[in-house]
Amino acid sequence: MKIVKKSIFPIMLALLLCACGRTAEHRTISDVNNLDGCRIGVNLAWESDYMLTGRKDLELCRYDNTADMLMALDHGKIDGIAIDDSTLKIVLKQVGGVEIVEPALGEIGYTVYFAPDEEELLKDFNAFLAEWKASGDYENYIRHIHEFDGENYQSYELPPDGTGKTLRFAYNMDGFPRSFWDPATDEAMGYDVEVVKLWAADRGYQLDCTATSYTDMEKGTLIGRYQLCTGYTSDVYNIDARAAGILVSDSFGEESVHIAQMAGDTINMDQYDFD
Repeated sequence: MKIVKKSIFPIMLALLLCACGRTAEHRTISDVNNLDGCRIGVNLAWESDYMLTGRKDLELCRYDNTADMLMALDHGKIDGIAIDDSTLKIVLKQVGGVEIVEPALGEIGYTVYFAPDEEELLKDFNAFLAEWKASGDYENYIRHIHEFDGENYQSYELPPDGTGKTLRFAYNMDGFPRSFWDPATDEAMGYDVEVVKLWAADRGYQLDCTATSYTDMEKGTLIGRYQLCTGYTSDVYNIDARAAGILVSDSFGEESVHIAQMAGDTINMDQYDFD
């Protein structure tokens, strides 16, 4: 089993450089179903943004990246952040002074996008998902995702590649831990990528993998440059993707979205091991 270790050093550096005085007091969040005017930070167009848009009991504050959102939390400009569990685990591994609010806001799944003329591939992939979900192996896969510790990615046990038809597959190279490029091996890795590899191996396909940006893989699949793509393609985006003309698979790899808030007076990095 291959283990890949990733860091959020840019987040920590941003917090160090901006450790100036707080500008407002935090409100304690005790009920995620009634946020009563709380200011909740989200990453722009991420799952939590879609989930919370339209709620009248909160003020939604959108940020371009997680570092900016954490700085806003530390400085009292927002009361909490809403984020998927995989990313939240990375944050909690690297910084202290942040706690999870229970219960979760909700559960999300992930999908694979197919080019508009790849209906047969989509049907075959969905058939594979149905077969896989009926097996005990799918439960092992979900457990494998939930055991992510926020730092060390452990790859799922995958069968050998197929030897048949080659498919043009693009993946988000910066979506750790769900989809990313491992520079040490020049491999496509991540929880979403694993599902595509399992399907390809089961059906005998070979994958011609392209590591790229989220935007390129999505647009490239829409115009047929790639036959399929994945990497943080959440099921909350299904309506938008289908409206654009992309074929969207059934969902898999479910995890939760949580709100997190300050546990004390400041965010700190005392728990981070720089070694």
